[in-house]
Amino acid sequence: MQRIHDALLGLVPQVIWDSKYFWQRGMRGYADCDVWGIDSYIVQIMIPMLKEMKRISHGHPGNITAEKWDEELDIMTKGFEAAERMLDFSKYPDGDWVKSYNKDEKIFKKNMKVFISRFFDLWD
Repeated sequence: MQRIHDALLGLVPQVIWDSKYFWQRGMRGYADCDVWGIDSYIVQIMIPMLKEMKRISHGHPGNITAEKWDEELDIMTKGFEAAERMLDFSKYPDGDWVKSYNKDEKIFKKNMKVFISRFFDLWD
């Protein structure tokens, strides 16, 4: 019984922090913990947002086709997925992780060019 009590007490501080961060995001759009790792936070939110934008497909920039827009959304998503792996070394297989990291860095830099060129088209 004591172990259960101790485990529950250990959860209470985390619940308090999570509540604080939830409130901060609701009030100002970001939480203190997001600022501590802006890169991780942006990667974390961009991947599902880009996938959702592709899924709902309400439109596309007027100077390209819908198919090309889907391709560009995929390119941007893959760039952020490469960044996600770069931020979490455990996602690389054992062995020569430097080679995998460098490959992802190239993907990220290349794909972010599309992100930059389409930044002001990312609205629905």
